[in-house]
Amino acid sequence: MDNIELHGNLFKRESLDVMVDNILPGTLVFEVVNPFYGYYGESSKGHTPLYFYIMFADNYPLSSIEHTIEMMQVAQLIDLDAVKVILEVENEKLYGVRLRGVEGYGKIIELQEGFKRYGFELLIKSYKEVTFEANVEVEKFFELSEVAENIYFDNTENNHSYFLLPSFLKWKEFERLDRQAHLNWDGLSFDSALCSLRMNGTYRSAIRVYRKSLTPDFVAEVKECYERKLMFMQ
Repeated sequence: MDNIELHGNLFKRESLDVMVDNILPGTLVFEVVNPFYGYYGESSKGHTPLYFYIMFADNYPLSSIEHTIEMMQVAQLIDLDAVKVILEVENEKLYGVRLRGVEGYGKIIELQEGFKRYGFELLIKSYKEVTFEANVEVEKFFELSEVAENIYFDNTENNHSYFLLPSFLKWKEFERLDRQAHLNWDGLSFDSALCSLRMNGTYRSAIRVYRKSLTPDFVAEVKECYERKLMFMQ
C-alpha cells in the first residue's frame, strides 16, 4: 500500500447558513447546512461533523493558513482540521478557512480572534438572506493511500476515498456526469465531489466518494459507473 501526499482542490456545491450569533460583530461566518448531502440527505444536519467557514478580507495563500494553524495548535488554541476555502456566493468570490471538528459554537469567536492575532483580517460583511447556495473550492494537501489501481483512501479524513478519471473535467462537465451516474446507480448511497489532484507534475481529475464503511470493492463499482457514463459524454 503506497502512501502519498499531494496538492489538490476539491469542488462541490453546498447550502450554507449565515451565522449571526457567537461570532465577532460584523464578521462573516458560514455553517454548512447538510455536509455530504448525497449520503445523508435531508437528515444530515446534527448527524455529521460540523463544518464552519470563517471568511477573510483577503486571499491569503494556503502556506500562510497552514503555518498559522500549526502555531495555533502549538499554542493549544485548536485541535481541528483547517484548510483554505474559496466560495462563490451571488457571483462574488469570498476567501477564508474551512474548519472541521470545532468544539461547539462558542469556540468560533476564540478562533476568529486567534486568526486576527496572527495577522489575518476578517471580512466585514452581512447578508439579508440566512441561507445560500454556494460553489465551494477547497485547497489543501491530500494524504492518501493507494488501495487499488487509481483508487485511494484518505489517511486524515475518515470515510473519504478517491478514484482517478481518464480525462480532465470542468465543473459543468462534472455536474452532468455526476447527475447521470447517480440516476443510474442502484447501490448503497454515497456523496460525491470533484477533485483536481497534482500527480507526477500533472493535474488529474478525480471523484471524492464519501460514505461510512467504505471498501475498495464499493469504490471500484462506483468508479465503473462513472466511467460508463463518461464514455457517452465524449
